[in-house]
Amino acid sequence: MSSAYAKVGVTLWMGLSSISSPGVFSWLSGMGVRQFEAQQPSDLEYDPQVRVVAEWRNPETLFMDHVDNVVTEAMLQGAERGETLRYPWYLLPQGRVAKLYSVVAHALGFHSPIPEGLATDPALQILTFNVIHNAIKRHVLLEADAFRRQQALLRRNGSCSGSPSRPRRTIAVIGRTSRRCARNSECARSSGSPER
Repeated sequence: MSSAYAKVGVTLWMGLSSISSPGVFSWLSGMGVRQFEAQQPSDLEYDPQVRVVAEWRNPETLFMDHVDNVVTEAMLQGAERGETLRYPWYLLPQGRVAKLYSVVAHALGFHSPIPEGLATDPALQILTFNVIHNAIKRHVLLEADAFRRQQALLRRNGSCSGSPSRPRRTIAVIGRTSRRCARNSECARSSGSPER
């Protein structure tokens, strides 16, 4: 992205940010990442060359982005506690077949399920991350929907205070589900194909 602005004489991302968290480093390494210095979007928030002149707002898109972010944050906290991305053993032979198919498909110029240069194990770890993420996300969306219905009922009954227990419970559900999914490969088997 910075190269596009460089063409018009604007230098964004004055420096690179490095990922030094041991848990995140371990997960990314397992997914095949080898470069841990990168231009990160959050760095632009502190760049004195940039200021906000307009804002595009879509409440539903922003809500889903918040959900994705909080689920990812909960999973990364699990990584810091030493949790790993384990997948069921029987997926490894299937992954190797998919990798072989991908090599042939790429050579013939067709779309392949596993990108060129990505080994089977990292591909399965990425799949595991997505499956766990989607499983936790479903729990969060169910809790959020229940909270919305509760608030709507309170408004109809003339109360605007609501109960603070639901948000705390939602946060607790995220943490519990993240730990359970990371430990239990049944989550991967029961959740089906990843949506992300």
